[in-house]
Amino acid sequence: MLQSIGYDITQAIGEMVNSGLLTSLIQFQKPDGTFGPSGAPGGNFVNVPGLVDLFTGSTQITCIDAPLSPGTISALEAKALEEIEGEGMRHVALNGYYPQIVTNWQGENENMNWRAQISGINYEVFGVETDSQRTQTRVKLRLITV
Repeated sequence: MLQSIGYDITQAIGEMVNSGLLTSLIQFQKPDGTFGPSGAPGGNFVNVPGLVDLFTGSTQITCIDAPLSPGTISALEAKALEEIEGEGMRHVALNGYYPQIVTNWQGENENMNWRAQISGINYEVFGVETDSQRTQTRVKLRLITV
């Protein structure tokens, strides 16, 4: 009698990867560490070193890009006198287990300054988590426009 769910989890992840649902590509970037004349960050980003797709070796990782909650509209808008800020949240499931995203993002990112790019759109990395079986990584992203 098989009492381990490891095989079932491996099969489910394999089905996700082969399902055709992973139609988006995500690329993680972090500030390059340069500063402008005022001392503010330079605004230039570089790819996170060593972070590549487990299956293709590319710096763009295949993923499922979805709204945060499928049953609701996930856009928020708050209005102030001189500006309008719109915020959209995304929930992205990557094609495998990427512990270096969690480790690096938490370790060197106290100000949450990483970004992720999907289809040419830049998002702020708002949260990262992996499952308990170490088979997948999920990322919460935030798009802010002012």
